[in-house]
Amino acid sequence: MFKEIFKSIEAKAAANNPPAPDDYYVNGLLYCGNCRTPKQAMIRQPRLPGYPQDENGFKAMPVTCKCRQEQIEEEKRREHDFKVKIYRERVLGKVRARQTFENSENAEKFAYNVALGYARQFNRKQTTDGLLFCGMSGCGKTYLCNAILNYVADHDCSIYSTTISNFERRLWNADKSELFKRIEQVDLLLLDDLFSERSSDYMKQITFDILDTRVSAMKPILVTTNKTFDELMSGGTLEEKRILSRVRGLCAIVGMTGKDRRTERLIKNNDERIAELYNAGESEMQSEA
Repeated sequence: MFKEIFKSIEAKAAANNPPAPDDYYVNGLLYCGNCRTPKQAMIRQPRLPGYPQDENGFKAMPVTCKCRQEQIEEEKRREHDFKVKIYRERVLGKVRARQTFENSENAEKFAYNVALGYARQFNRKQTTDGLLFCGMSGCGKTYLCNAILNYVADHDCSIYSTTISNFERRLWNADKSELFKRIEQVDLLLLDDLFSERSSDYMKQITFDILDTRVSAMKPILVTTNKTFDELMSGGTLEEKRILSRVRGLCAIVGMTGKDRRTERLIKNNDERIAELYNAGESEMQSEA
């Protein structure tokens, strides 16, 4: 039985690093012709009848040379990156899965550096504090939060993103306990556009329940809101003050004062498209003339 096991291990190791035409032998051991490191090593094994060994129980066994080991590690890295890409697209969608720090353009420098620093220091077992990004619509709050989510997902952390409105709609068609279990267990949660949902006691209770779940689990949360820093400090109704008190206890506040980049980008893209169509039409008229 053991002989068959050792033969199976030997065969798999040899298949993983097969001989190549440039390989050569040194003192009876096979070396890789590419990286010049061993493909075989003398390994001592239990004496087994019918299993060839020298008088001391040693046998030349296949080992992985340096270049093959690097190739295996690269294959694993590519497989890991592909799985993470699929996961990010499933959780965030294809558009937001591309919202990364590397792809960021003209982001507000201060908020960008805070977001990047938070992402780099994030630890699923130790990080309990979150970030709240506040500022006018379109200034890049959600983008930076998605960049954080994508970064930590690349480092094997679980992520989830929702708005109160979307979460409320899901409550109608899903198991409430399962949804809150996900809120509780995910490594990093984004609660986007806080206070943009319709104002009702029911929606405010959902908001508080989500925040309370994260507090109880000692898990961090990212939050975005169009409210100003002063509004976050003063609050509004009693229910809003209750929510804001909980948020301030969970998050450091990052105020963003940038322009509405979303509108600027839409105007730029619109102007470019109109110019493209105009030029195409003008060229067509000139060719007909």
